[in-house]
Amino acid sequence: MLRLTTKTTELHHRQSKWNLLPSVNIVSGVNYNIGYTINPLNFSFEERNAFSGNVNLSSQVTLFQGFQQLKTIQKAEIDHQAVDYQIQSLENNIKINVIGLYLQAILEYESFKIQKKQMEASEFLLTKKKEAAENGLVAKNTFREQQLQLEIDQANLSNQLFRFENSQSRLKLTLQIPPSFDFSIDTSYTPSEIEDFYNSHQLDFKKFDNNPDVQLEQMRLASAEKQIEISKGSLLPTLTFGYAFGSNFINTASTITERRTINNPVIGFVNDSSKSLVRSVSSQSVAVSESAIPLFTQLGNNKQHQFQLNLQWQIFGKGQRRTNVKLAELQTKQQEYRVKLTEQKIKENYFQAFSNVLAAKKRHETSLKVLNAQKECYQMAKEKYELNLIDFFEFATYQNQLLNAELEVSRAKLEWNFNREIVRLYK
Repeated sequence: MLRLTTKTTELHHRQSKWNLLPSVNIVSGVNYNIGYTINPLNFSFEERNAFSGNVNLSSQVTLFQGFQQLKTIQKAEIDHQAVDYQIQSLENNIKINVIGLYLQAILEYESFKIQKKQMEASEFLLTKKKEAAENGLVAKNTFREQQLQLEIDQANLSNQLFRFENSQSRLKLTLQIPPSFDFSIDTSYTPSEIEDFYNSHQLDFKKFDNNPDVQLEQMRLASAEKQIEISKGSLLPTLTFGYAFGSNFINTASTITERRTINNPVIGFVNDSSKSLVRSVSSQSVAVSESAIPLFTQLGNNKQHQFQLNLQWQIFGKGQRRTNVKLAELQTKQQEYRVKLTEQKIKENYFQAFSNVLAAKKRHETSLKVLNAQKECYQMAKEKYELNLIDFFEFATYQNQLLNAELEVSRAKLEWNFNREIVRLYK
């Protein structure tokens, strides 16, 4: 869609340059009169068909129009450049979306691996409980509880696999990859060592002038300022120069042999039953013809040149043009606020992502300590459960706590990576 917008703004820019060139027009017309007519050469009343025509070549160029055309070219160029920043802004948003979907898929896969380990642990414990039940060391219902837990873990594993595949499908849809295409995510991706991004000077004095969103709004502001200049140009006079070359013909034209004076020449007739003539009260010198003049001879003899220099300056027009200037100035003010709001939004997004990186770093450090403690607790609970020193429900509590600790570590890593990539987009 934006590629088409780029093409549109490019055409507008090109057309604004073409508007500086003079216009050239050819106009030609023919007339065919049937019935009674007045011969324009000798003012005689005739009952014949008259055929006439003309051809005209004209050109006009604007010499001055308040510099509106030059400002329009500059505005069209700015609008064309603005689309490039709009494309960059869209690409950044797509990058953030893809990064989020990709890391979400990794998180789902991490959860799948944890669920798989839990199911494998349940299978191992089921074997132990089966041996203990067969030897009469534990009640059979203890073995049954472990069987049910294994079925639950298998169902959870199947559900988690579906969630992982669904996250892959969403990523395919965003990247416009066909669903049937064999697509896999590099789940071996491991976040690099978490480092401290903190730098108070960057936080306090970082500038975002090169950000595509800010550049886009600044280009729109420049375009609005050019619109003010264009609107003010309409208040100035317009000076145009034109030239026309043409000729004409009529089939009643004849070669002139002499001229004579006639009194009360016919100038019209009344369309009644008797075709009453209308005559002039004066006399008229008319030509006496001998033979019809050929068409191309007439066109050659009737050539005419016309030069025009026109000055137009609107003195009063209901205030419309001055209103347009005021409206353009108001739009420019609004755009200035949009630039400031966009800069503020970019800064807020950057600082939020920056804060999230630091928070994820802290959460990762804490979750690692919790995970190591939960692993040790789980291992001790597992040994007690195998020796029938604790029941299944108490053991399941330790198992779930270990699962949650592993997921929290994965979430902290992925959240750190996601926000780190956002921070890098603003650098």
